[in-house]
Amino acid sequence: MTFYPRSFLGLLLAGFTLVILPLVGALAYSAWNTERLAGKSRTAVFNASQAARASRSLVDRIAAIERVAQQMTLLNDAELAIDYARVHRSFKQLAAEIAQLPLDDAQAHALNVTVEHEQNLYEILTAAGNERSPPRLDSKAIGSRIDALIDSARDVLAINNRVVDREVERLRVSAEMVQRNIILLLIFSTAVALAIALALTRYIARPITEIDAAIRQLGGADFAQPISVRGPEDLRYLGRRLDWLRRRLNEFETQKNRFLRHVSHELKTPLTALREGAELLNDQVAGPLAPPQRQVVGIMRDNSIKLQRLIE
Repeated sequence: MTFYPRSFLGLLLAGFTLVILPLVGALAYSAWNTERLAGKSRTAVFNASQAARASRSLVDRIAAIERVAQQMTLLNDAELAIDYARVHRSFKQLAAEIAQLPLDDAQAHALNVTVEHEQNLYEILTAAGNERSPPRLDSKAIGSRIDALIDSARDVLAINNRVVDREVERLRVSAEMVQRNIILLLIFSTAVALAIALALTRYIARPITEIDAAIRQLGGADFAQPISVRGPEDLRYLGRRLDWLRRRLNEFETQKNRFLRHVSHELKTPLTALREGAELLNDQVAGPLAPPQRQVVGIMRDNSIKLQRLIE
């Protein structure tokens, strides 16, 4: 048996709900994907900006280290060693902060190389500063180490820029993929909604078609076929009322036919006698008739025949 809700309104509401379910699902999936892509974008932009800011700060620290190291190479001043130690601690702290960021292997390797170069330079300068009569530092060796440190810092900055470009490209690919998936999902959900709508149209139109056929049956005076309407309870009740109307009309039709048969029979009996009498008079069975009498008998005969035809 086909399941129907209790009312036609409930059937319509259930049909509309089934039609919009695929579209609502597609909308929810689109919103979820968009929010996820936005979250990835925020995270990627934040990480890239943090890495870029930290790498630029690292370059600034190295520039300060270069300046102090060159001054220490030219001047054997204890104050410069204190300044260099402060800059060194700031550099180490910044490097530790950068290491906490989500770095890839290339970034981590470049950072470690930079920290190693700075540590070697710091050990050379502090070792010379700790001696009672420190020897004069080799400016060329210090300069080469500073150059290596600067080159490694530039590598960190260049790698960060490439990472930013890579994140932007990854987000672009993700956005295109999400857009393509959303378009395909919308097409699929629209097709599913249309298919459901077509099926529900037939499902909803079936009881209405049966009611229309029942009304046409009654209008065509076909009272022999019982009327049965499938569908919600209110439409089935309407079908039962139509079947009750069919039975009543069938009874009225039977009574009408019986009445007409009785009336026809009751009218034909005296009319037959009148017609036979007119025929006998017209045949002059009872004796010859004068012309005016024959005219009156002819009128009676013709009208009796006409009346019999009307009754039949």
